[in-house]
Amino acid sequence: MSLNAASSPVGSGVVPNGGVASYRRPSAPTYQVADNSNAASNLERPTDPYGEVKLPAGSSLSTKGEATRPMNAPATQGFAPQPSKGLVGDNFTRTTPDGRNQMREAVTGSAPAAASSTSELPGIRVTTVGPGAIMIRQANQYEIRVENRGSIDASGVMVRALVPDWADLRGRTATRGDIDNQMQGSRERLVWTIDQLPAGASETMTVRLTAARSGTYDLEVDWTLLPQQSKAQVQVREPRLDLTIEGPDEVVFGQSQTYKVRVLNPGDGTAPNVVFTLSPNSATPQSQRIGDIPPGKEAQFDVELTAQDLGDLKIHGLAAGDLQLRAESEKTIRVAAAKLEAVLSGPELKYQNTEAMYSLQIQNNGSATSNRVVASLRLPSGAKYLGGIEGAVREGSVLRWNIDSLAPGANRNYQFRCNMASTGEHLFAFDCQGTAAGNATVSISTRVESIADLVLTVSDPVAPAPIGSDVTYEIVIRNRGSKEATDVRAIAQFSHGIEPKRIEGHSGEVMTGQVLFDPIPRIAAGQEIRLRVIAQAESAGHHRFRTEVRSGDTVLVAEEATHYMSPKGERVSRRSSEINNR
Repeated sequence: MSLNAASSPVGSGVVPNGGVASYRRPSAPTYQVADNSNAASNLERPTDPYGEVKLPAGSSLSTKGEATRPMNAPATQGFAPQPSKGLVGDNFTRTTPDGRNQMREAVTGSAPAAASSTSELPGIRVTTVGPGAIMIRQANQYEIRVENRGSIDASGVMVRALVPDWADLRGRTATRGDIDNQMQGSRERLVWTIDQLPAGASETMTVRLTAARSGTYDLEVDWTLLPQQSKAQVQVREPRLDLTIEGPDEVVFGQSQTYKVRVLNPGDGTAPNVVFTLSPNSATPQSQRIGDIPPGKEAQFDVELTAQDLGDLKIHGLAAGDLQLRAESEKTIRVAAAKLEAVLSGPELKYQNTEAMYSLQIQNNGSATSNRVVASLRLPSGAKYLGGIEGAVREGSVLRWNIDSLAPGANRNYQFRCNMASTGEHLFAFDCQGTAAGNATVSISTRVESIADLVLTVSDPVAPAPIGSDVTYEIVIRNRGSKEATDVRAIAQFSHGIEPKRIEGHSGEVMTGQVLFDPIPRIAAGQEIRLRVIAQAESAGHHRFRTEVRSGDTVLVAEEATHYMSPKGERVSRRSSEINNR
């Protein structure tokens, strides 16, 4: 697997298991709605188009508040009646100071992302009004008045009045709310609850008391507000990352395919500072900064893959950003390749100067078409190409021809002939190269040997041959092979009635009825030896002549028969007188 950085203006990355991946970054990122639609929109970015990390609007939180006292601090009033000094109707008014506690919370930012909550204590004033001096065993009326002098409604106002042990409770009424009697030890406490007191409103609880004994006492009244609840609605947005790699599941070896990488944000918050890394676990990961991806948008770019190894390839991508965002995707790609197989057949052994026939078959057993196949056959120097492959061009000792394409399962068959001109081992080497990893190499060797091929020819006298005269028998030994014949032995034999007299052409021994020639050391290829035997027939009739030649395992035999006549029977004459006298 190799890296070809020049193929991409941004960079290229190595894909594990054999492949080169390069990616190209556009001039500005393209964001699209992540609903699988084809609609695309360009996102305006304030700074670097690939990346300023910006927190979503409204993500900063600040609080402001002021407090005059604790929100639930009770206000207590005390009343001490004095003995009457003739001042009938002497009334008194006791009020508590105004108390206000205010707390505000706000979320800063743009209007759509802002959240605010305000909690404010209303301006509550509690006043107890009644006579300051009363007569024993005389019923007197006291009013406890609650006023909301603030600008907001008061919720959960609670006023408590402790019935003194020096008086008896004769009655109690309220203009609004509920009055509950509770016991505190041996004493009774009135608990007046007003659920809601609008701003500017006032309510009154009237209490009728009868003094049971004389003296100076306190009339205890306290009040409070139930805890005030404030809610600020905050929308928590969650960005997410999804990573998909789209493209064909199969790529042909040596060819390039483009794969689309989509980094999506299906969440509802902006995914900040997103970076895509190709092959993050490899020794040479390649990264591309995308920047912020708004919710519902996606960033797209292309990765170009060239398969350079057989087997499956894997594209592994990682998209990561701030806020612990992370998404991974892996795509396995099958690499389709041609698998060429060549079968070269021919004879294992040939003799010199003979013709040999060879066959060649090329078949594609792979899963991809191999195009532009260049085939070459290297011929041995001792073999002469006689033809057979259509379109083949000879360049020195190499035959070359082209095959346009070989689809899966297709084959090509060829036959060619050669003359084996020299002896030795002759190697025929074939190879072919095509696209889609299509290649094949095969060779075959043919052993060429020479042989001595002796031919024996015998020429006998023309019949009828005369008896008593010399006749010649000629023995011709010719080597029509490609190898010299050595230690050639010849013998000539005659039947009864004819005897050999002498020999010519080679030395030997003349014996009764036969001739033994001395061994001939060598007969070269294409050479011939002529041996002659001169003989005389002693009687008329058919006389046979037999010749035998041996050289190694070669045995040649020739036999001829010649008719011989006596000279006295050659001419016959008759007289007419001899016929008439009979």
